[in-house]
Amino acid sequence: MRLQANGHALPPEKLQARALLLALARRASLLAEFHGDGPLLDDFSPLRRAAADVVDEKDLAWRDWRRYSSRQQREMRLGGALGNWRLHGPLAPFLPFLRLGQWLHVGKETAFGLGGYTLTETLRADIAAPAVENRERSPQTTEKKR
Repeated sequence: MRLQANGHALPPEKLQARALLLALARRASLLAEFHGDGPLLDDFSPLRRAAADVVDEKDLAWRDWRRYSSRQQREMRLGGALGNWRLHGPLAPFLPFLRLGQWLHVGKETAFGLGGYTLTETLRADIAAPAVENRERSPQTTEKKR
């Protein structure tokens, strides 16, 4: 998973649940706007407020991989956070986006398979949150990484 701030990839220690949750909502809304009947949300401020109360536990590490770009005629360095990310708090407004994000992926370079994750458990949204397991794929392997 490769989330960015100010044009720079965030290392695992700087990733925040708020950034993940809002990126998921933004991605789903933009895809609905361009490929559906319009944006899912007109006002993200309620989600911003809800995201402020979500806390997380992370066990993430950075992993780089490379691919060759025929168009640019050079090797591209890609990478992102890989591991487990557990979210706790008021997740009810985000559960549809978290579930949808398993197929849409989130962050930069989703076209190359980055930003994929699997929800490993789903409990009542007001008690606990889904754990998020990142599953980045390098060109050499398709197995799930932990």
